[in-house]
Amino acid sequence: MPAPAEMMHLAGRLLREALVGLKDLERSRSQARDRFHIQLPPPEPGAPPLGQLTVEELMLALFSQHDAHAVDAVRWLRERHDEVKAHELALVQAFRAAFIEFLGRLDPAELEARFAQGRRGKPDPSHYWGLFTSFYRNLLDRPADHLPPTFVEGFAAAYKESLHPQTLDMPRSMRPVRTHEG
Repeated sequence: MPAPAEMMHLAGRLLREALVGLKDLERSRSQARDRFHIQLPPPEPGAPPLGQLTVEELMLALFSQHDAHAVDAVRWLRERHDEVKAHELALVQAFRAAFIEFLGRLDPAELEARFAQGRRGKPDPSHYWGLFTSFYRNLLDRPADHLPPTFVEGFAAAYKESLHPQTLDMPRSMRPVRTHEG
């Protein structure tokens, strides 16, 4: 068994790496939310901001605020992990919901009704096919990293709904506390 000083050094290194990983995950989540124009409520005031501090500053803030009883550092870390899990779940649920909604826009009956709105006289199937071809080309005619706006809008709405719908706008201090075993 290593000496206590070596164990403390290892514990510090492990904590630092955990915070580096959380900061990387936060950066990725932030980029994903920006890409889909998702606005979330601002973080709870007083808690160390994960994305704005260096790892060393974050560690010092957690230790000093925990020592001053301003922040429960263990709870703060658990909440960050909960946010990562909630983000992953919301991504899956939002993607499915947005995809289903987007496919609904390609329903032949809906397309026929949309195409017929501006048309007078007897419907011409070849004209519908031409309109669909143009519609389809417009969907795909965008930079490789851009998605159709209707998909992005549906995704953003579904993501926010999937991300703790009943507690998203509630301050963290008012949200239900999750207990951990062990």
